[in-house]
Amino acid sequence: MPKFYMISPNVRKMSLDATGLLFTMLNDPESDYCTDVQLCSVLKADSLNTIQTALQELVAKEYVLKLHNGIYAVNKLKIPQMKMI
Repeated sequence: MPKFYMISPNVRKMSLDATGLLFTMLNDPESDYCTDVQLCSVLKADSLNTIQTALQELVAKEYVLKLHNGIYAVNKLKIPQMKMI
């Protein structure tokens, strides 16, 4: 059976919300290239405000890019700095 890896952010100076959101965006294809509202529908336990705050942190640290029309995407150039688990 093939071994599957997940990508994990290797960042210690990030909030737990931002780390969890980035982990989700990296490993769940439905969570990349989407809006904050779409992310909120995937992550039902978190409020829209929590998602937006985490996205702001990730954009500020350049782990996530804010594209046109409010779409957010993982900055693929940062993936080599992360670890495979």
